[in-house]
Amino acid sequence: MAPKGNKGGEDELNSGKIFSVSGPVIVAEDLIGVAMYELVKVGHENLVGEVIRINGDQATIQVYEETAGVTVGDPVLRTGKPLSVELGPGLLNGIYDGIQRPLAKISEESKSIYIPRGIALPALDREKKWDFTPTLKVGDHITGGDVWGTVFENSFISTHRILFPPRARDFPELTIDVDGRKEPIMKRTTLIANTSNMPVAAREASIYTGITVAEYFRDQGLDVAMMADSSSRWAEALREISGRLGEMPADQGFPAYLSAKLASFYERAGRIQTLGSPDRLGSVSIVGAVSPPGGDFSDPVTSSTLGIVQVFWGLDKKLAQRKHFPSINTSLSYSKYTNVLDKWYEKDYPDFPRLRDRIKQLLSDSEELDQVVQLVGKSALSDPDKITLDMASIIKEDFLQQNGYSDYDQFCPIWKTEWMMKLMMGFHDEAQKAIAQGQSWAKVRDATGELQSQLRQLKFEVPSDGEEQICKKYEGIHQQLLDKFASVMDE
Repeated sequence: MAPKGNKGGEDELNSGKIFSVSGPVIVAEDLIGVAMYELVKVGHENLVGEVIRINGDQATIQVYEETAGVTVGDPVLRTGKPLSVELGPGLLNGIYDGIQRPLAKISEESKSIYIPRGIALPALDREKKWDFTPTLKVGDHITGGDVWGTVFENSFISTHRILFPPRARDFPELTIDVDGRKEPIMKRTTLIANTSNMPVAAREASIYTGITVAEYFRDQGLDVAMMADSSSRWAEALREISGRLGEMPADQGFPAYLSAKLASFYERAGRIQTLGSPDRLGSVSIVGAVSPPGGDFSDPVTSSTLGIVQVFWGLDKKLAQRKHFPSINTSLSYSKYTNVLDKWYEKDYPDFPRLRDRIKQLLSDSEELDQVVQLVGKSALSDPDKITLDMASIIKEDFLQQNGYSDYDQFCPIWKTEWMMKLMMGFHDEAQKAIAQGQSWAKVRDATGELQSQLRQLKFEVPSDGEEQICKKYEGIHQQLLDKFASVMDE
């Protein structure tokens, strides 16, 4: 049964009717004055849709819900508003779908495990009361971007800043250490998730919903990390909508404007000086996962993304099969920010860039030697090459591998990273010197067995013990290393 309403001349001007249906894409007619990207309600169940093309009094609508049962002649209601996102206290610890409908509240309201079609609930709780503290008084001047009050959000984000707009489920097992106490990570997280029974077209909206929420917290002067998993699924949604619109397909059926769409998303990342007062610096860092079919890097989504981003972490299935985590292939991965950061390293960690480059070269050399070993065996290698292979093994297993579930390895401060690189490359250099002076690697390896064991245990130092204490221990190991090789070369 059709809902009540649609009566009177004003309602008739704000409504139309369905002309054709093609999956999630609907063409409606009699929508004179409708705007691009305007939010509309489709059919008797008020399905959420967005206008994506206008031709006279006809509008092409992308529907973000299942369109089964929608027929020609059903009403289409205009809202006069674009698809928008609610921003404010209460966003954190929330789980939303791609058009920011609160999934937990929908479950409570509908008493169903499925999302009823046409259900519309506010993203933010209208009943919850917040303790608001104004930072301005009556008569103060205020401009776009100014913080005019604060709200206590939760025990992790104690100050949620309320901005004057510029012009422009629980996971208790996931915790984070904050000042010696464990807090649920959901207190600093907003999830945008499309459920499996939502049409593929909803994926396109979800990525923009996520970046808009990220920019909201960035404007408060916070540093935000946005994880987009996966941009390949988002591109597939673009391909389906493009096909429904009858647009000329490009490589593998993706639209010709795929690269432009990807660029318009990634360019919203960065560090900014916000508008208004007080002065604030905020940033958004986007980590986008790309899932090329069969690991094919010539896939249009992968190649377009690599042409835009500045950092690439190449995951390797073979490393994952060997239980090497994180499974990042160092020969495929790269960063174009290394030269930019060198000036920062020079202030406090002047040896870091040199050690990093040397380790990358050593790992590259070891890959070439691995191919030789497969043909002729390790015994046919020279002693310097054997040292390279053995040190590469230590670096891969005891430096690059990390156990995210341990207190000593779940994160690694830069001072600990630099010391580990310094000691490992120091051992490599001293071993090469000993070989150059006539010692054999077999003899040196046996004589320095305890040192190698210490190198493999460097990562077990817990950062919370303090930089001074741990660095003092590393300095002692470095001195032992020099003394041991001095005695080996004197023999």
